[in-house]
Amino acid sequence: QWEKTFHDFGGYAMMPLGVALIFAELWLLRNLIIEKEPQENRDIIIATAHSVNLSDGLDGLAGGTLLISFGAFGAIAFAQGRYDLATFCGVIGGALLAFLWFNINPARFFMGDTGAMSLGVTLGIIAMLTNAALLLPIIGFVFVVESVSVLVQVTSKKLFKKKVFISSPIHHHLEALGWPEPKIVMRIWVVAAIAAVVGLVIFLLDRVGWAI
Repeated sequence: QWEKTFHDFGGYAMMPLGVALIFAELWLLRNLIIEKEPQENRDIIIATAHSVNLSDGLDGLAGGTLLISFGAFGAIAFAQGRYDLATFCGVIGGALLAFLWFNINPARFFMGDTGAMSLGVTLGIIAMLTNAALLLPIIGFVFVVESVSVLVQVTSKKLFKKKVFISSPIHHHLEALGWPEPKIVMRIWVVAAIAAVVGLVIFLLDRVGWAI
């Protein structure tokens, strides 16, 4: 009984969080309008949104990797004194934790294209507002690999009529090889965590270098 009550509460709790996320994104976009390179900004936003969406294929995969990425950029924002952005990343992290409680295999909640793409857009904007967009491919290494696997698969099929992977994105290739879904998700989380730490180390080394 308590689990059903908790499940129902979780469902209702996610609704205001979704509305809050929409308003937060509008606020971030308003701040982004003053940037000097709108075309580059759009490219980053579109690439991040689609890459995150491609990663949303297994229970807990996109949620966990997004949680790690937002945690890394939250730490970067905090180190820069951007406490508003750090707090925002923390709020999204908390929402993702609540979501993962019900999204881990076997999932009862699903992110879907709407959630994945909106969170991808938010991640791209946060990377630009912290002036750390160059670190985004490192911190979001998993998203890059997912997108590249699709590009390689499509290009190979079009040009050479052959598949490089059994299925794409790469997490479906691993699934086709016989890996259990939880094993794939856990190992990708580990890779995402390592990539996020590497991105943070590069950021901190760069700050120390400039300070010296």
